[in-house]
Amino acid sequence: MEAKVPRACDAIWIFFQGKSIRLEFLSFGTESELKRVCQNIYKYNNPGQLSDTNGYKINEMKDGSRVVVLRPSMSETWAFFVRKFDTKKATLEQIVRFEGKEEAIELLRFLVKGARIIALTGEQGCRKNNNAYGYN
Repeated sequence: MEAKVPRACDAIWIFFQGKSIRLEFLSFGTESELKRVCQNIYKYNNPGQLSDTNGYKINEMKDGSRVVVLRPSMSETWAFFVRKFDTKKATLEQIVRFEGKEEAIELLRFLVKGARIIALTGEQGCRKNNNAYGYN
């Protein structure tokens, strides 16, 4: 029996509560359909053209989720990743949980309102995205 070679248009995965799940029953069917979806999914708010010289786009979708789209030659094939956020409008007080947090929260508010360039770092899943703070 000849083994079936997997195609990119047949590989649909979700990452849910720390687990990778392949949806074997779901497919785009053809490479051209995957390309069509990739060319359309990132276009909310007109982020610019995805081209051979600019082989990826990162954008926010209307519902606040983040989308990353890749095309050849930036990747082997057309691909996209959508990240849905479960925290809609959490406050800094809900997120920052340590003694003396008032000073840290005040500093963050000051920096964000002052349009300063800041970096929030931490391990994956520690809630450092800007949507969690209610700032857009």
